[in-house]
Amino acid sequence: MDKIPLYQHLIYSLITSIGFAIYLSASKIDAIVSGIIGGLGWTLYMILLISTKEVIFPYFVATITIGVLGNICSKIWKKPTIVYVLPGIIPLVPGYTMYYTMLYIATAEYKLATSKGIEAIFIALAIASALVITESLRKITNKIMDSLEKKRKRLKLLKNTILK
Repeated sequence: MDKIPLYQHLIYSLITSIGFAIYLSASKIDAIVSGIIGGLGWTLYMILLISTKEVIFPYFVATITIGVLGNICSKIWKKPTIVYVLPGIIPLVPGYTMYYTMLYIATAEYKLATSKGIEAIFIALAIASALVITESLRKITNKIMDSLEKKRKRLKLLKNTILK
């Protein structure tokens, strides 16, 4: 994967995310936006993978980024977050790792199968925990914003009452 230039990674992951969004019957703008989110997430993953030589950390950071961008887009276009996040994380799903896990099981290479299987589990856990964190942050942010909006309305009402 290191031999493919980053711009090609961006293009392929963008196309993958758009394709999955179309499969989920997303509108054209939602498909394009979720494609951009998926492309950025995968490219960030590749940059972190190359620079850190870690496996799990890049998945976690890329998924956090996808989750935050998905939450921002859902707020802007007033749609559910899943419209942007689900197609966005498709390039990150550890299908490659699961394939090799099954291949090693089929060829009776159980040590390699165990290693790849554990890696796939940790990748899935990193993705899931990052999504939980971003959803929690969204809920906390929404509560804070709602509270600030209520205070603003109270202050406006108080100001209007005082000025009368």
